[in-house]
Amino acid sequence: MKNIFITVLLIFNWCYSDQELTGGLKFYSNYEKPGVGSKLVLPTKGEFNLTKPFSIIFELSIAPTSPYGIILQARNGHETIFSVSYIDFQSEDSSFINLVYGDKDTGIRIPILKDELSVDNWMKLNIEIDPISNSIKLTLNEQLFKNSEIEIRHPLTFNWVFGKPINRNDVPAMGIRNVKFFIEGVEKNYWPLNEFRSEKAKDIVGKKDGVQAGCLWLNSKHQNWILIKSLPKSDIELTDFNLKSYERVINVDNKLAGIITDKNEIHLEFLNIKPLPEKFIHYFNNGSLLSFHAGGKGPISVYDDQIGQWSEVDTTKSNNQLYNSTIIKDVHGDLYQFGGYGHYSVRNQLLKYDWDAVQWDTISYTVEKNEEFHPRDKMTYSMSADSTFYWIFGGEGNVSGKQEDGFHTFFDLWKLDLQNKQGSKMWKWDGQPELQVVDMKVFGDTLLTFLTIDQLTHQVRFFYSSVQTEQIYELSPSQIISPNHQAMLVPSPDEYYLNLLIENETTIEIYQLAMPPVYIENRLEESKKRKYFGYLVIIFLMISVTYVLYKQKNTTQDKEIPILISLEYGTMELFINGEKRNLEKVKLKKAIHLLKLIAETSEQKITHHALQGELWPHVMDESFTNSLNVAIHECRKLISPYGDQLINQNKTISLKCKILYK
Repeated sequence: MKNIFITVLLIFNWCYSDQELTGGLKFYSNYEKPGVGSKLVLPTKGEFNLTKPFSIIFELSIAPTSPYGIILQARNGHETIFSVSYIDFQSEDSSFINLVYGDKDTGIRIPILKDELSVDNWMKLNIEIDPISNSIKLTLNEQLFKNSEIEIRHPLTFNWVFGKPINRNDVPAMGIRNVKFFIEGVEKNYWPLNEFRSEKAKDIVGKKDGVQAGCLWLNSKHQNWILIKSLPKSDIELTDFNLKSYERVINVDNKLAGIITDKNEIHLEFLNIKPLPEKFIHYFNNGSLLSFHAGGKGPISVYDDQIGQWSEVDTTKSNNQLYNSTIIKDVHGDLYQFGGYGHYSVRNQLLKYDWDAVQWDTISYTVEKNEEFHPRDKMTYSMSADSTFYWIFGGEGNVSGKQEDGFHTFFDLWKLDLQNKQGSKMWKWDGQPELQVVDMKVFGDTLLTFLTIDQLTHQVRFFYSSVQTEQIYELSPSQIISPNHQAMLVPSPDEYYLNLLIENETTIEIYQLAMPPVYIENRLEESKKRKYFGYLVIIFLMISVTYVLYKQKNTTQDKEIPILISLEYGTMELFINGEKRNLEKVKLKKAIHLLKLIAETSEQKITHHALQGELWPHVMDESFTNSLNVAIHECRKLISPYGDQLINQNKTISLKCKILYK
């Protein structure tokens, strides 16, 4: 019997499951996009006609530079019944959320510190209206404000309208998601706002869909580069140099520019520093600005920000040229040079700079598993999460290193441990020969992202993969062009966003992608086929379930079920001895997923191997063991007092007490 229910649910999930993303709908202010007038109307057809107490709950984020604007209105045609607005101009350090009923100020005003405003800081707003007691309540993150002196008209007929008010474009730069509507405490409508594209906003409970206009689905930011800035080079202004202010310094048209990232913001400041001669390259990391000849083994100049000068400049070329080599300055202050091109050949040698002897020394290194690191240049790299090793990706070269043998692009990923002088090959991908890898970043030592430029079309293309496997995915193809192949990736400090800098002839364009990247184009058509097939299978299985229930009706005695797991609209609910547990308070969501996976099996057990593939597919064995132990510990607390029934032995997790999963 249980197996049938499980099969039904698995197929349902297979047909309808979506990737777990934050979702939401972005509203543009009139300063961001003049005249657009971002708006969301719920529902599109019909309206609410109420005499009973009701409430609307939703999550709200507001940009720190957001101007005054309307968050939400209850409107009947052109008549505004009540309005919730964002006020930014009445205090230097605080903004306010204000509620007005009709044309009467309710006195309900909730302060928000401006320092707490962020597009990633989601606040829960709850508006409760009781036409019977004439009371209005506004709750923000459990902060309650109440007014009981407003005479509320009967009945209330309206639609919910987020954003653009009538005859104006006063909209704050905000995000809205997870909109829920209740009547007498019962949920009637739920608009998650987790679409990728479409004008329609789906109601997954009451089937009263809404419509949006002039907004941006935030999920789409996971699959498309969004242009956030275009900086004309003609507007470049020089600023004083502060050594510790920048994550990186780059050379733009023979001018040095420092990169600053703050949450989801990115800024470029052009520095009031005279650049060194044209044939020098510049490198900035860990509190130092260095310059040395692009050909390799030359002296290094260091910028002293105290006196505003470079150390002695020596432009002497080395006979052992290493153009396009990979330059790494580690956390210990050691400077390395890896690979490079010169004298009609590419190299695979590793050099380390001796600061005392003022020279480059060749460093021997080993490669695991009898692999060979072939000579190349133009490699990209990214530091590991714990700063103990480096990820090395790509490059151009060949087995011999000789130019006459023809160079090709490598698409292989390596770990380079500079302390132990050891390289380890992760995998090799048979990529497209016309692609040139220009930059890469690794997130959490699990997700590899790399940027390429098509050498034929100059089109910028973005790929991603696990560091454990060579299965490569490409983001939705963009129309971004880089004629001079000047492009780089810059993650935000919290790694919620990845920024793309493109240097063109007259501008520097900055694009942004929300992490993790998602490509769903191929999934859409497939999901349609799954949907219809799923309908047929579900019908068949439901008939089978009905028959089994009929046959067992008089022969099966109900048993006490201590643990009940229920799925509804893709949301899991957990009951222990009939009491519902609050899953929102569970910080480690893997514990919930672990319990669900155990419940889905007929024997209420699952192997370590299966768990690793399901929950931690890209995690090393040691890290997996640690993560699993933590998840088991949290899961035991979740199902208390039956935590001791969750057994971990013989590389299998089992639950001894009875579970009903439906």
